[in-house]
Amino acid sequence: MSDVAKFVEKLIAAGCMPKVAAEVVAQVFCEGMQAAPSKDPAAERRRAWDREYRRKRNMKSGGSGGNRVETDPVHVLWTEGVGLLRQLGVAEKRARANIGLWLKTQKPELVLARIREAVRARAGDPIPWVTMSFGAKNGKHQPSLTDVADDLITRAKELEGERGFSEPDVETFAGPRKG
Repeated sequence: MSDVAKFVEKLIAAGCMPKVAAEVVAQVFCEGMQAAPSKDPAAERRRAWDREYRRKRNMKSGGSGGNRVETDPVHVLWTEGVGLLRQLGVAEKRARANIGLWLKTQKPELVLARIREAVRARAGDPIPWVTMSFGAKNGKHQPSLTDVADDLITRAKELEGERGFSEPDVETFAGPRKG
């Protein structure tokens, strides 16, 4: 009598139905076989190769490659950001190219936040939407009008100081007061 048959007999003697006893023992036996190390080195190499193949395939497809949690903001951006842009209808190649451009001037957290905002805003074409949210035109940063005005005022005051101009007299400049 085999070990499996002995286990079935013990379960039946304890009051278990024969069919249930056989199923329980068969399931435990199968789980034990999966957990036990293989004595066949060739089979182990094949299983290791299969595991590696599945891991690489998951990485290529944008999968997480298992239960790993990404904590690096750049990795999160490249996985989630590309996925979100793809959901909005952007080709993967275009999505990756633009994320690369945005990363040259922006932090990954900010880029991902802007992509998420584009999703929430249901932007028709998210690439220009995200690009303009950074204040960029043609890939170059464009300062705001307030920044330009402040720079011009500062430069004008510097030039006046260099050339010896003083603050204009209000009465002289505007003419005599009526009054």
